[in-house]
Amino acid sequence: MKYFFYDQETQEGIDADDAAEGTEVEIVAAWNALTPTPGSFLGIFETDDKPTLQFMWEEEEDGFDKPWLDIPVPDRQGSYRKIVTREEAAQLLKQTIEGSDPMEIPGLEFEAW
Repeated sequence: MKYFFYDQETQEGIDADDAAEGTEVEIVAAWNALTPTPGSFLGIFETDDKPTLQFMWEEEEDGFDKPWLDIPVPDRQGSYRKIVTREEAAQLLKQTIEGSDPMEIPGLEFEAW
């Protein structure tokens, strides 16, 4: 599985165009180490023809500090999204790495860009 990330606080990461191969342990460790700050994100994908699963923190007016799950669908010019906990995100990363289809995650809602 390939992964990419950016940590807004440390200014460190791996660009999506240079995504690194990673094991489940490496990817979940990178997720757990990520600073929960708006602008921080981590994404995984297997191949270009399968969906990218990513998690990110965004600025929220109410100070909400849970990450967003985001599955971009460029052909539809939008993403399937939902708010998750950090722990749920780690579980969903593991399930996707083990072969689950992220498009089958319950509660996803489409949002146009």
